[in-house]
Amino acid sequence: MAQQHNLLSRYTTEELVERVKTTIAQIKYITIATVSKEGEPWNAPTFFAYDEKYHLYWGSPKGSQHSQNIRANGMAYIVIYDSTVEPGTGKGVYMKTRARVLTNLDAARYAFDVIMKRRGDIPYWPYWEFEEYAPEQPIELFTAEPYQIFTNGGIMVNDVYVDSRVEVKL
Repeated sequence: MAQQHNLLSRYTTEELVERVKTTIAQIKYITIATVSKEGEPWNAPTFFAYDEKYHLYWGSPKGSQHSQNIRANGMAYIVIYDSTVEPGTGKGVYMKTRARVLTNLDAARYAFDVIMKRRGDIPYWPYWEFEEYAPEQPIELFTAEPYQIFTNGGIMVNDVYVDSRVEVKL
């Protein structure tokens, strides 16, 4: 029988929640994983912002594959991590979400304001004016609402490190 030891068991629930919140606050890009109607997977790195409920927001071209996939099935798996750290030292956040295009003008304005606040002094790109998100324009605003959030950890199985995930409630 395999002997297992959970390496995250040394952290309190509060420490894991803080770890997830810190990672979300520090990292400015998400990787959005979606699946097409035909079952083809797609990943897209995207600048994002978030609100106090940890709903995520971003703008993407209507024709992009992940935008089409989200419109088709409303699902996205999102990963937030720092790819610059040494192997074995990274902390990640993994989210199962319900994603959608923001078609309501008030919701779109709210998302745009959250995004612009997070962008700060980064120079605007040509399409980063709110009016550019009108239905006839090429850019859409999206939101993703997490229904499960995980962070990475590890377990030792017979003295071998095995990467694992633990669910965290925000």
